[in-house]
Parts: sequence; C-alpha cells; structure tokens
Amino acid sequence: MTRLVADLAYIAAQDDEPLMGYDWDVDRKAYIRLLGEYDMTRNPTALAEFVKVIELA
Repeated sequence: MTRLVADLAYIAAQDDEPLMGYDWDVDRKAYIRLLGEYDMTRNPTALAEFVKVIELA
C-alpha cells in the first residue's frame, strides 16, 4: 500500500510529459536494509537514490 501511495503522490506532483513513476523492480534485501537505515537516521538520501524512476508508458 505504501508503494501505491508513493506512486500516486509522485504522479500527482508532475506537470510535464513524459509521466514518470518509481521502478519497484529492486533488490528486496537491499531495499529493506535501506528502509531500516532510514528509520534509524531519518535521512532519505540513500533510499531515494536506490529507487529509480522510469518513464510510464
């Protein structure tokens, strides 16, 4: 559910074409580790760099 909300918020914030979305095809273990790191530090940089964006068709 969190990924869906993230996608919807990101799409709603865009004004220009092409429409971009998050690429959730990620290494699950690394993603979970980065979520834990974010929980500890509240620094979203590594997590934001890890989850790439792609053009939505």
